[in-house]
Amino acid sequence: MRGDAGTGAVTKTARRWAGYLRDAALDRLASARDAARTEPVRINFVFHTERVAEQPSFERLLDFVTSFHSATGVRPTLCLLTPHCPKVQVQMERTGLDDDGFGERVTRLLEHAEAGYHGHYFELTDDEERARKSHREHFGREGAYPGPRRASEAGGGGATWMIPVSHLNPRHDLAEAQMDRELAWLAKAGIRPRVYTAGWWHMDAPIARLLAARGIVVDCSIRRRHRNTFGARYLGDDAIPPRGEPFLLPPTESLIEVQSIFYPVDHPYRLREAYAAIVAHAPDRPLFVALPSHEGELFTHARVYQDHIRRISDSPAFAWRAVSSFETEIRRAWPERVGNGGAA
Repeated sequence: MRGDAGTGAVTKTARRWAGYLRDAALDRLASARDAARTEPVRINFVFHTERVAEQPSFERLLDFVTSFHSATGVRPTLCLLTPHCPKVQVQMERTGLDDDGFGERVTRLLEHAEAGYHGHYFELTDDEERARKSHREHFGREGAYPGPRRASEAGGGGATWMIPVSHLNPRHDLAEAQMDRELAWLAKAGIRPRVYTAGWWHMDAPIARLLAARGIVVDCSIRRRHRNTFGARYLGDDAIPPRGEPFLLPPTESLIEVQSIFYPVDHPYRLREAYAAIVAHAPDRPLFVALPSHEGELFTHARVYQDHIRRISDSPAFAWRAVSSFETEIRRAWPERVGNGGAA
């Protein structure tokens, strides 16, 4: 069985490399020419940052944000999980990293990045069978989601299991309590995030209201023509404007939606039409998009990331911008959509 798994991994890697080489060759044969724009498309990476507790992932992410900041003069955004997320607690138990060590890694990352908040909310249970049933419902396969060890009088701790908060398990009381613990941890570290992206792409009205009430002003959780990991959508495509156009995330009156466009794990050649459609839309108005990413993709698709950075940097139709500047620019450029929020 282990040999079969190893062979499958090698085959997958070989196919990925073959696809990359094919797309790179085709890209050289068909040079990209973007339509002219009066206002460039504002763009940046927004990472779903989930593996700070894992040393290799932390180091790879640190290398990326450092080199990106140096090359572009712009800081990417890292939407962070914290030690108060059960998913992170499992990682910290496994790696032996303590709270102070986690905080030190975040501090190093933020020398070259901006901080946002990433929401993966969980219910913890001792009932493994219930957890397995939930796993089938959420992910469509057998398994269970191990949680942090629960302290016991006998010592050693007891096993727990994690059930995602989602449309299948709408425990907004748990989401609110976890959100407040995580934001308190960030505030103690001097971090007050104003940008959010949803774990599993799960968004709903109660979570949107919680975020707006806690000072989040930009969300990057909505994608046209995509469902969340669990098969649901918060908004239908008819309720989402063309990619690049900001809008207020309902039911809030303050939370600005900047759409996440597509994972930069495919070669830019394969995304030429998507890029071209964004560039051609409303050329006299500023548009705003997020490139959603995860640390793990920096291991498997590092070369493709660099191709996207070169492609975007070389195009006058795009401009790297810090996401922290998006709110003010959006309120000035799209007041009929989001209001001016006091912008001059």
